[in-house]
Amino acid sequence: MKENWIQLIDTIEKDPFETEAFFALMEYVGEASDDDKRRVVQEVERRIKMIARYDADKSFRFRKFSEQEREVLDSLWSTRVKILNVMMLNPTEEEIERLGHQNDKLHELSKDAFAQGRNLWKSLLHSPSLMASEDYYDVEEHVDFSWNDEDSVLKMDNDDYYGSDFEYMLHFHCNFRDSGRYSYEPLVADDGTNWNLDYLDNQAFDKFCICHLMHSLHSHEYYSLPDILRMDDFYVHVWLQYEREVYQWKKGNVFFKEEVNGKGMEKTDR
Repeated sequence: MKENWIQLIDTIEKDPFETEAFFALMEYVGEASDDDKRRVVQEVERRIKMIARYDADKSFRFRKFSEQEREVLDSLWSTRVKILNVMMLNPTEEEIERLGHQNDKLHELSKDAFAQGRNLWKSLLHSPSLMASEDYYDVEEHVDFSWNDEDSVLKMDNDDYYGSDFEYMLHFHCNFRDSGRYSYEPLVADDGTNWNLDYLDNQAFDKFCICHLMHSLHSHEYYSLPDILRMDDFYVHVWLQYEREVYQWKKGNVFFKEEVNGKGMEKTDR
């Protein structure tokens, strides 16, 4: 059986768009023992490390990957995330408590980001440098996990159960994410909606109202639930952006000026 699942990972690594091998591997994982699940996780992570070739002595960040490498890493990462989520289908009491703690923290960080965003708008509206058109301005809020050092990732009592190198993998994915592989989801204000989707849709978590940011990390930035439970460093980034673009183009002997932010075209002398 080991040869079979090794061959399935071989296929996934060779052809990242080959879904049949992925689903066959997931079927095997669903029926495998805990020891075998760990072996699969560790083999997938071994291959990620082989491709990444990270050297901590040379750089804080990972090297740039080719498009082909990125596709393979994306496929291997998705495989790892899926297996870890399956392994947490029956969470421990510690994991349930930790998920509730993380959910509350992420909810509060989201509220803080929007509060600071409102402060920026208020400051802008009272600024003497305010342009006549507010279309030039935008305030954006963002909250995310940040890998700064080994203390950014918590140790938990059941780390050995998963067999994952969480510290390395979270560091890797932060760099992989920031390189543009995944698009950031806009921060959404919580309004009482329970975002218990995907593997957050678990009876063990019914007592929690899952915030949107927890859902976003899990479903859009592709972190497994065991990954999210071990995150310790988050950052709140709120910024005011001013953008005004002006350029000229010529039609016949007439020059036109177009301001992109909703001004339309105006004939101009030249």
